[in-house]
Amino acid sequence: MSFTQSSIRTVFENLIDASPNKLTVTIAGTDYDAVKSNLNRDFRYTDYGLQNDYRFSVMLSYSDFSSLPEVDDEATVGGTVYRILGIESDSTDVTIRLDLGQRYA
Repeated sequence: MSFTQSSIRTVFENLIDASPNKLTVTIAGTDYDAVKSNLNRDFRYTDYGLQNDYRFSVMLSYSDFSSLPEVDDEATVGGTVYRILGIESDSTDVTIRLDLGQRYA
């Protein structure tokens, strides 16, 4: 069985729909379905002095975006506005992970 980008995308989108951690993320006025996850805070942001800012990560479908958000853009989840600390896509451009953190005042 070979996997194509399309088949991987379909599987990921089905996982989002079935996940108990499914949520809606609003970026620049557009709603996206996502799955919440957590990184080990020490793993990624300690070296940058952001470990206390990191709150959680969300995984989204890459194809949902006409242009990707950028670091320091705002994302709203459950009525709370977060700052995007980091963005990472997988090697097949099927998913992106947004690391969300405390918004600067």
